[in-house]
Amino acid sequence: MKYGADAEALTLVSEQTVLEIEIESSVKIYVAVQAADQAEATIGFEAEAAEALGTSGNPIVLEPFAGDHICDYAGSDVWYAITATENGYVTLSSSFATAKLGGGESMYSISYNDSETYGTIRFFAAAGSTTYVVIGDWAEGESAEIAFSMTFEAGEHELDGSYEYPFTVDTVPGDYTCAYGGSGDYIWYEVSVSETGYLTVSSTNAAVELVISSMTNAWTEDAVSGNGSVKYAMSAGTCYIGIMGSSAADIPFSVSFEAGELEPDGSAKLPYTAVAGENVCAFPGGYNPVWYQITVEEACTITVSAIPFVSATHNSWSHNTESCVWIVVSPVADVYDMGAVSNQSSVGSDVVFEADAAGTYYIAIGDWCESEVEITFSVTVA
Repeated sequence: MKYGADAEALTLVSEQTVLEIEIESSVKIYVAVQAADQAEATIGFEAEAAEALGTSGNPIVLEPFAGDHICDYAGSDVWYAITATENGYVTLSSSFATAKLGGGESMYSISYNDSETYGTIRFFAAAGSTTYVVIGDWAEGESAEIAFSMTFEAGEHELDGSYEYPFTVDTVPGDYTCAYGGSGDYIWYEVSVSETGYLTVSSTNAAVELVISSMTNAWTEDAVSGNGSVKYAMSAGTCYIGIMGSSAADIPFSVSFEAGELEPDGSAKLPYTAVAGENVCAFPGGYNPVWYQITVEEACTITVSAIPFVSATHNSWSHNTESCVWIVVSPVADVYDMGAVSNQSSVGSDVVFEADAAGTYYIAIGDWCESEVEITFSVTVA
């Protein structure tokens, strides 16, 4: 049987034709059937080699995985797949001098041992789910037999400061220390309050990046960020603190809370009120827009326009050489809402939004150049 574009053509000579093809496990076969009429069919075959065993797309299954193993390293990382029968932690170790050891619950989030101190690595494995193990050589040798072993300790996932398992701030007010490992990611903390008010996080290290958000995500619409100190308006409930330094170090920080009524601050959660006519936005700089709300009594057309300007920090990636102002009008305070209308692809143009009913609508004003600037914009309701 031929494979590929010059595959054999078979003629259907009866109502049922049985086709047997003997293949190796490393070959995938695709069958296409196109019937010209009820009496004839053409079948073509295309062969495609599967990924080599031991790659990320075709890992070697280790069962059981606890115990001693040998990796036939041939110049590139070797991938393994393991499955734990209960939740717990895998400890992966090797006596090979420059062993590269990795492990994780997803092939896209593998944690590795230190390339300078080597040693062991410990990672979580969820019951019944595939967990990945990677064995390699930090020295990038051509080939070697790398002996490695794994042990398993049953238990639930420990809090580690990740977005999935944030640490807990137990007492507010309180002083804490973040053991920042230099990963380039935020270390996350969960904090809860029982009243409405303002949560403040500060550090004596003014260069530390701080963020407070309703999720373990620095890019949510309600996130506030800054260096040294940030203040976050919240109702009773839970929020998350993210801390990131420039290098591995212990970062001291303090958390305090002031109960009280929340005032509009231009955030998605507490927007200012826009008026029909001219408005002035004191844009503070940065990537987050300043939010406004406007309430209409019936279906209407809301048009928002801004006086064009070129930011002092205008650069080549700005979308328009005549104006850096971008505008979004939306039924909710979210620039990515399906119902939102924006001029982000044509910065400087007016935004026309059709409000199909009475209610409150939201306007976001931003600056592509992220500079601190005063932006004048007008709102027309007709």
